[in-house]
Amino acid sequence: MDLKFAFHGIPLEESEAAVLFQAMGSKSKEQLFDLSNIFDLSSDDAPKLFQCAVETKSEALATLAYKVGSITMIQKRTAPQNKPKVIVPASKSTLSVEDVIDKINTTNARWAVGVAMLIVYGAQENDWATVKQTACHFVNTLKAPIDSELFKGFLYNNKESVYTPRVWKTGINRKDTFHVGPLYMALMTGFRWCEQNDLIEKQRRLSEPGQHNDPRYASMQRVYYRYKLTEKGKVLADTWADAMTYVKNYYKVSD
Repeated sequence: MDLKFAFHGIPLEESEAAVLFQAMGSKSKEQLFDLSNIFDLSSDDAPKLFQCAVETKSEALATLAYKVGSITMIQKRTAPQNKPKVIVPASKSTLSVEDVIDKINTTNARWAVGVAMLIVYGAQENDWATVKQTACHFVNTLKAPIDSELFKGFLYNNKESVYTPRVWKTGINRKDTFHVGPLYMALMTGFRWCEQNDLIEKQRRLSEPGQHNDPRYASMQRVYYRYKLTEKGKVLADTWADAMTYVKNYYKVSD
């Protein structure tokens, strides 16, 4: 992406703009350039940024993804409510339960195993659940090979004999954390696919602040979603008898 600069409509070279900033820095007041006026990003885009961070191995992009995922949308909560909004749901065409099963059984894509895990765990819980709870369940119940990508982003807790998500804190590389790991990516891409095909309903939630050891994040709240199966999702869970087998085969689990 090429950045273009101008001064009162007069085009400037990048070097000229840099010199202007340096020359006037001591005379100009501090300026905040809000990039939300240029980029249309919300907390929903955080998983995409995390995936891009993993692919490009960019710690700066991972940091940005964390900040985008922590947007609390204060503006929306404080906006005056003069008139009630009338929301007309957009009509959408979704796959039938049989078509869903056929589509998943003909692919070995990451999103498909994410769908399978959400359906299996959602049916088991039969209530609201989070992606994190779903991930922890499969990491601690599947007997996958120790070098499986299933365990990437997790730490083994010897005291409690369980795998727990590795969260970011000072000294830990973000690419080794849960929120950029392959299991989280599989569940998030599966989550979106399930939502698009009316298999789950979701609720947007905010975590409690101060869950990080780093004091810089003591007041931050992280946006997360919980889900439960729709009636169509429950029908899929009842119909797709070998959903758990699909998950085991994906992660090469031996009974």
